[in-house]
Order: sequence, then C-alpha cells, then structure tokens
Amino acid sequence: MTRTMQPRHAFSTTRRIGAVIAPAAAVVVTMGAMVAPAVAQGHHRGHRHHSAASATEARTLTIRGVITGTPSATELQVIRTVHGRSNCLGAPKVTTLLLDQTTTFATSTNPAATWSDLAPGDAVTVTVTIPAGGALATAPVTSVVDTGTPAPVTCVVGGIATTNGSASGVSISVLLGRGRHGHHRGHGHGHHVNAGRHNRNLHRLFTNAPGAAASLNVQFDTNTVFVDVGHPGATLDQIAQGDRLTIIWSVAPGTPLDSVPAAKVIDRGPPPPIRYVARGTAASQGSLTGVDLTVGRIHPNVVPRLATGSVLSVAFSSGTVFVDAGHPGATIDQIAQGDRLIVIWRAPRGIEAVNLPAAIRVIDLGQPGTSS
Repeated sequence: MTRTMQPRHAFSTTRRIGAVIAPAAAVVVTMGAMVAPAVAQGHHRGHRHHSAASATEARTLTIRGVITGTPSATELQVIRTVHGRSNCLGAPKVTTLLLDQTTTFATSTNPAATWSDLAPGDAVTVTVTIPAGGALATAPVTSVVDTGTPAPVTCVVGGIATTNGSASGVSISVLLGRGRHGHHRGHGHGHHVNAGRHNRNLHRLFTNAPGAAASLNVQFDTNTVFVDVGHPGATLDQIAQGDRLTIIWSVAPGTPLDSVPAAKVIDRGPPPPIRYVARGTAASQGSLTGVDLTVGRIHPNVVPRLATGSVLSVAFSSGTVFVDAGHPGATIDQIAQGDRLIVIWRAPRGIEAVNLPAAIRVIDLGQPGTSS
C-alpha cells in the first residue's frame, strides 16, 4: 500500500533539512569572512614591512671584482664579476668605490695592508655598509681584501668568418647574445665546455639573420691550437670566409677578447646550404648565362631583404635545369620578357643577393593569362 506524504509533513521536513544546512553555510561564510581579511592583511603587512626595512635599515653588500685603473686613498675602481663569471662579449662593468680613513685593507701576505698595497689586475672582495636611505655611490667601503692574481675564465664564442684566415688572425661575425659567459677554472664545474648546449647555441647562431650580428677581430699566435674538423693537417691561414668557427680564450675576467690571442680555434667548415625559391616575372630576354627577374616573392629572403618589385640578376650554368611547362624541347635562352618564372637556388643561409650562385632550377610558366 503506497503512502502519500501530507503536504504539511513535507513542508515541515523541508524546513527541518533547511535548518540543518543553513547553519553549515553560515559557518562557511563566517570562515571566509575571517580568512579574507587575514590574507589581505598579511599581504599588506608583509609589503609594508619590506619597504620599511629597506628605508630604515642599513645594508651590507659584498662586491667581487678585479681592480682596474690605479687605486688611490679615496677611490677604487673594479670590474665586477658574479659567482666566478665574466661577461665575455659585453663591455666590462666598472664600479667606482669610495675609500676613506675608516676603510681596512688586507692582502694574502699582509692582513694590515694599506690602499697602496692594492695592485691593478688583482682580484678583490669588497664589503660596503650602506646606511638607511643611502646609496653605493656615496657609501665608503668598509673593507678590501686583495687576493692577488685572479683565476682565468674560459670564454667560448661561436661565429662565422667574415674574412679568410691568416697566421695572425681573422674577423668573425658573432651574435653578441650567443657568447658563453666564462667560468673560473678554479670551480670544479666551470671550465668544462658543455658541448651539447654550445652546439645548440651555434645552430641558433648560424640560422639567425646576420643583420643581428656584430664583428669581432680574433687574434692568433704561435700558441693558438687549431682544429679543422676532417682536415687534421690544416693550418690557421686555411680558414675560409663563411666557415663556422668555435673560438676559445682563457683570460682574466673583464679582458676584451679582441686584445689577446685565442687559445683554441675549431673550424667546422661552411654552413650547410639551404633552398631558396623566388617567384616573379622575367624583366629581360633570357640567355644561356642568365636573366633579370622582377621578384614577386622570395623565401627565405636574402640580405639585404628584397622588396616586392626588386630586380634580381639570376645566373645560369651548365648545371641549371630548365623546365618550360608545355614545351619540353625549349631551352633556357628562350625565356621571354614577361614570362612567369620560379627560380630555385641552394646557398648558405643569410647570403647576400649579389652572392647568390647559379640557379639549380628554373621553371617557366609562360605569360600571364596562359595556363601552366
């Protein structure tokens, strides 16, 4: 027998259930009301405390670097290094520090040294206490410890030779962002070259636009070790323009790389060629040696970039394959002015337009409006 709940009982039951649920919801809301102000207050107080500390408390800085220039009783200039690293390609960052009668000095042999015992080129560790609201530029140095000749750093730079090599040096094109920071040899993990990562950096270097590159003059001497991959008997003067080079120096931190001979040069040969494709119309009658092309599109672009409508001189050779759609017996000198052409080359990435070699293939699609 099926029972039917009376409406009055159903209403009562619902009201009782609601009475149970409602307080729980109220607790959640109350908890949220308690948590939210605490979170907000915590962020606010933390930020305010940090700002207040910066404004009211003195700071002690430790600066590591190499002395540059001539120290005096009132001033010391250092090229800063961080964790044994030196920016191999960037300009050295020189920091000027103030000395006064309260500054203490020490060397490896004299714990009670004076400023006159500091030698240019030595590594130093400097401590400075900056008062509340002060700045490094106006705070006198607390102590200077001269540790003598700094350990050399290893700098590894990849680039493309922009001139032929000689026994005395070569110019290379390098992307400044690709230079490896050097490490002190004294660090157990520092002086080993990470070949895998460096090769990936080289790949990015050699496939980026040369317009982003700068030039670096590299010096060689009789101690420079040369490795020509695949040619064990090669010498430095056999470096060819366009070759990919990995160059290694061992220098004091902050030393400009173009001022000292390289320790080692690795020649990896020219970059592998890539495929260039241009579409456009013949701006002249074809010949067995070439044709002028009004460029509609070229991919990838050359250097400097060719705008649509630029005229490019296309060279042919005996190895250029010619295809005239619908005319299998046609020869390359039968290209007519106004014919639509597809031209294909294989050349190094980033090549200049004037240095494009003879085309490997030319496809003639005929005059505009004709079927292809």
